[in-house]
Amino acid sequence: MAACGPTITLDDDTGETITDTDGETDSETTPTTQPPPLECVNSSDCDPGYECIDNECVPYDYCSDGGCCDYGYDGCCYDGCCYGECYYYECYGDADCGVGGLCEGFQECVWLESITDCGPVPDLLPIPLVEGEDDPVLSLSFVDADGDATEDVVVTYESGAATLHRFGPEDVELIPLPFSGGAPLLDVTAADFNGDGLPDLASSDSIGQISILAGDGLGGFAPLTMAPAVGPVTKLEALDWNGDGAADLAMLGGDALGAVYLGNGAGDFMAALALSTDNTAYDLETGTFGADAFDDVAVHTESRGAVFLGNAVDDTQADGDLQLSDHGRRRLAAGDFDGGGLTDIAGYSGVESWDGAWMLIEGWRDGFGEVERQALFTPIETSSSGDVDGDGLADVVALGSELLTILHGSPAGGSAPLFSCLDQLVLEPPARLLSVGDFDGNGLDDIVVAGPLGVFVLTH
Repeated sequence: MAACGPTITLDDDTGETITDTDGETDSETTPTTQPPPLECVNSSDCDPGYECIDNECVPYDYCSDGGCCDYGYDGCCYDGCCYGECYYYECYGDADCGVGGLCEGFQECVWLESITDCGPVPDLLPIPLVEGEDDPVLSLSFVDADGDATEDVVVTYESGAATLHRFGPEDVELIPLPFSGGAPLLDVTAADFNGDGLPDLASSDSIGQISILAGDGLGGFAPLTMAPAVGPVTKLEALDWNGDGAADLAMLGGDALGAVYLGNGAGDFMAALALSTDNTAYDLETGTFGADAFDDVAVHTESRGAVFLGNAVDDTQADGDLQLSDHGRRRLAAGDFDGGGLTDIAGYSGVESWDGAWMLIEGWRDGFGEVERQALFTPIETSSSGDVDGDGLADVVALGSELLTILHGSPAGGSAPLFSCLDQLVLEPPARLLSVGDFDGNGLDDIVVAGPLGVFVLTH
């Protein structure tokens, strides 16, 4: 079990033992004298746990050779009482396997290797950006607003307002953003949408509008265009889907469907493409899963993980599936976690078991690789990705209330898992939102969090 790191107090090693189960222990029982079988016409004439075979009530797990498996849920006849072989089930669901175990295959418990501690936890200094929470924060986004060596933080509020925070040589500069419409902003991303070579901003709001602000290259912005979206857009990612050099937008919204809006290079959009998902989309990430000129999208629905490769022919059919089994809905994170040059995908979902809850961590190298699984014994509610340790590999930064977990990527090749180890830090008080980017320009990605005391950037 991984230990927790130091506590970061957001104003100016604990451990726990996890007990795995290793299946059931077979035991021999002494046969008991059974009463004569009852006569029957069908199974409704028999007591619970019995079925009608050859006009006699026999235990449902009666074997044809006269032997019986244990009564109850511990065992049954492997082949429906055809050959008299008894098969003992280990599990009927993940809950039967205990912490770190999955019920797979022919109802067999498989236990996963846990992600271990990295060692000394890095020191992170909290820099306050927003004090208090009179106007609740809805989203945090790292963007490059002025094209310099630092990334900037956009904070959006329930009132519909938004502010840009820039790290200057003397202090943090705050710039109000002129988003119009008055509806709460749910996400913000940055790219050159009007083709002038300067960073612009795109936002989505709770009534389904997509707004573009044109940047002046110095951190100032002015309204440019506004396009309607289908329902609230909860996630917004800039990409070049069709390879024409104009910035496009991938989004999650409109009855929770994945879509791509194609930009025209002048700050507006010329087409909206709905990704062909088989169910309600639960999360969306962008990256480069194919070695070509197109950016790509990964989507997880209620029942399926799918990869959509960008193209210039408006093809929105899935090009591949993430290898999944039925262990709950996944949240996604994307980045080059193994340094292979293409984007990898990580997924995580909560698993309930008889002796506690835990997190299933999955990874797909280059978006199409075979699934790799690890166990994490602390909760995750939201995540982001970036290189927080400066080793050239992307890491997943995950937030579970007061616990901040950093899953460190590991180099490609060999049998090493996708995540080599983890760091954990306690936040006091707990935070509920986060994003990752290089706020101070030192080459190490920083972490911005929002909680009851306001918004803080955790810098190295």
